[in-house]
Formats: sequence, structure tokens, C-alpha cells
Amino acid sequence: MQVEKVRVPNLVGMQGRQARDLLLSMGLNPKNDLVRANANVKKDIVIRQSPDPNKEVLKGSNVEIHYNYDFNGILWKPH
Repeated sequence: MQVEKVRVPNLVGMQGRQARDLLLSMGLNPKNDLVRANANVKKDIVIRQSPDPNKEVLKGSNVEIHYNYDFNGILWKPH
């Protein structure tokens, strides 16, 4: 049985929901990571991702989405 590979799309600059929907449509598993990066970046915009765009991964792989989010001015960083 051959395992199918897909190229990770460039998600940076997309809205979080749009990025998540795209990954799901490609058979990839989005993992959200909420990070407040910059007050000048709009809320819910992807600022970073892992793996990088254009990397080939197996279908069903996790893709981390790091996006700007503000919990009422409180900075939250994942462990």
C-alpha cells in the first residue's frame, strides 16, 4: 500500500479558519497555537506555521498554525 504525500500550503497571512479549512480539505490535521505576536497584526491571522510551506508530508500529518490572538490584552504563550 502506497502512502500519499501532499505539499504543505503557505498559510501565513490567511485567516485562521481559512487556513484550517484548507488543511482539512487536503487531508492534513491542523493544530492551533494561539500567540499574540504584534498589536499591529490583525487578530486571527496566521503568522507562522510548521512544517514550512512546500514541504512534502504524509496525508494525515499535523500542521501547526500559529496565529495572532488577543485575550483582552493578556498575552498567552503555550508551553
